[in-house]
Amino acid sequence: GCTHLMEAVTVWVPLYWLSSDVKIVTALASLATAICLPRLVPKIISLLAASKVAAERKLQLEEANIRLLGRTQDATARLAAIVEGSEDAIIAWGRNGVITDWNQAAARLYGHSADEAIGRNISIIVPPRRTNELTEALNTVAAGERIQQFETVRQRKDGGLVDVSFSASPLTGQDGTIIGGSSITHDITRRKRTAEALRRSEERFRLVARATKDAIMDCDLASGVTWWSDSYWGQFGYPATMPEPNVAAWRKLIHPEDQNRMWNGFQTALARHADSYEVEYRFRRADDSYAIVLHRAYIVYSESGKPARAISTDRKSTRLNSKSRQ
Repeated sequence: GCTHLMEAVTVWVPLYWLSSDVKIVTALASLATAICLPRLVPKIISLLAASKVAAERKLQLEEANIRLLGRTQDATARLAAIVEGSEDAIIAWGRNGVITDWNQAAARLYGHSADEAIGRNISIIVPPRRTNELTEALNTVAAGERIQQFETVRQRKDGGLVDVSFSASPLTGQDGTIIGGSSITHDITRRKRTAEALRRSEERFRLVARATKDAIMDCDLASGVTWWSDSYWGQFGYPATMPEPNVAAWRKLIHPEDQNRMWNGFQTALARHADSYEVEYRFRRADDSYAIVLHRAYIVYSESGKPARAISTDRKSTRLNSKSRQ
C-alpha cells in the first residue's frame, strides 16, 4: 500500500529516492513475513482448532445442562407426586419450627388444609401437655439426629386427639448445614383400638378360666404351644410351677390305650372342617392314677381355611376313676 502511494506521489513530485527507500522497507517487511509465516501457521491453526473445540464443548455443556435440568424437573415432579400420593402425613419445617410443606394426607389426618398450615408453627398439631416432647424432638432433629417410629398423640384441628407413630429426620442445604426437618406420620388409632380390644378379650378369657371349675387348654395348632388354666393343675394334682407341656407332651399324659383313638378322632374333625370335637379318655394324674375326663374342643380356622387354634375344656366324667383303669 505504501509503495503504491509513493508511485502516485512521484508522478507530481520527483522524490525517487524516498520511493526507493519505501520499496526497500516494504520488501524487507515482506521478506520477514515470508520467513516467519511458516512457523506461525501451525500455531494459528491450533488456536483456531482450540477455539472451535471450546465452542463445541460449550455447546455440549449447554445441552447437558438442559438435559440435567429436565431430569431434575422430572425427578422433582415425581417426588412431589409421591409425597402428595402418600397415605402417610408428610410435613417439613424450617429451623424455627415453621411449617414449609404439608401434603394431602396431613390435611386429612389433622384437618388443616395446606394453606392453613404452611407458615404456622408445627405446634398446632401438638396437644398442650406434650409441648416439651415437641421441643425435644425439634432439638434432636436440629442436632442432625433421626427419630424412628416414635409413638405419641397428636391434635386435630377440631381438638380431637389421634394416636400416631412418626419418624423425623433433618433437612440440609446445599452447603450441608441443617435448615430444618421433615416427618412421616402414620395414624395408628385403629391398631391401638384393636390391641386394646384384644387385651380386654384376653383378660375376660383368663377371668372366665379362673371362675370355672373346668380345666381349660388353649393350643396353637401351628406351633404346638399350649396354655393351661390354673384349674388344669389343681384337678390333676400337678404343681402350678410345672412348665406348660406342648401338644406332644400333653398326648403322653393320655392313657396309652386312648391316645390313638383320641388323636385320630381329632384329626378327622380337622379334615372335616368341624367346629368342635368331643371325646372321653383317661388322663394321668400326678400320682400316676388316671382320671376319666370329657374333652370338648372348639376349633378356630384361619382366613385361608387352615386350623389355627383349639380351645378345649376337660371335665371329670361322672364315671369312677381309679388306679385299676391304668
